[in-house]
Order: sequence, then structure tokens, then C-alpha cells
Amino acid sequence: MGKFKSYSEGVEVVGQTILCFIYGVPKYEDEMRELLVRHGLEDIQPDGWYPQQKWLDAFSELFDNYGPFTLFTLGKSIPEQAAFRLQFTELEQALRAVDVVYQMNRRNGEVGHYTITKYDAELKEALMECTSPYPADFERGVLVGMIRKYKSHVGSVPKVELLSPLTEGFRTFSINW
Repeated sequence: MGKFKSYSEGVEVVGQTILCFIYGVPKYEDEMRELLVRHGLEDIQPDGWYPQQKWLDAFSELFDNYGPFTLFTLGKSIPEQAAFRLQFTELEQALRAVDVVYQMNRRNGEVGHYTITKYDAELKEALMECTSPYPADFERGVLVGMIRKYKSHVGSVPKVELLSPLTEGFRTFSINW
């Protein structure tokens, strides 16, 4: 327990984001609600704000009990579940805006960042650097979900790999589609 730690005390996450956690794998909706309640997150309202650390503690329990594949599966569902406040029509726009959306859904302190350092539409590859208290498998799933939702090439298979291990909260993902 306690693997994932908020960068700043007082950081909050908007309820809509936490609701994606509940609805991400519909078969386990009741279990996800119970998990959140165990960590002090109940009666989540879409526009309410909740302590990030409580949500991260729920991620830790989920990781301990169900493993990284469950976090990856949950992450893949986020782009479809999330009511993004920004609308995108292309993959490049969506990937470049990951940080904007991430920041809009958190407040009150340092929360981390996501930056596209390379994007090549012809080679169908990108690199994303990030600092985040969230599990790498969850983030990898979110990026795969983004590719599935916004890719422009029918039949392309998304592939996201963690290139650098978690070092002081810094990661690099290789993204291909």
C-alpha cells in the first residue's frame, strides 16, 4: 500500500476523473465503488473536488490486489469515459493536449506534467515525457486509449512502451500507431 504519492499536499482531482475509475471496467463497477469508499471517496460528484492522495491510495490497493494489467485496462478506458473539456479531431492535437487536460482536472499544487518531445505523423511515432504520481501501467493505458480514439489510420495497432523506468517520478513513453 502507499506506492503512489501526491507531489503536493492538498492536491485535488475533479470528480469526473474519479468517476472514470468507477465506470472504466463496467463489470467491476461495484468493486471499484467499494475500493474508493475504503479510501474515503464516496458519493463522488462530477464537479466536486477530492483529495488526490486518497485516489492514489486506491490505485495502490488496486495494484496490490489485481496487478498492472488491471491498471492498464482501466487506463485504456479513460479517453472514452472522460468528458474532456477540449475537443480534438486528430491524434497529434489530442497527444499535445494531454497535459492541458491533465492540469484542468487537478488543482492546488504540483501535479506533474506531460510533454510530447517528438511527433512524426509519417513514421507514426511519438515520444512523451512525463512526471506523474500515477502508475506507469495506467498512464500507458491512457495513451493507448488516446491512440484508439484519435488515430487517423484504419487498421493501425497502437503500441506504447515505457522507455525509462520511474526515476524521481520521470518517465518516457514511446508511442506508435
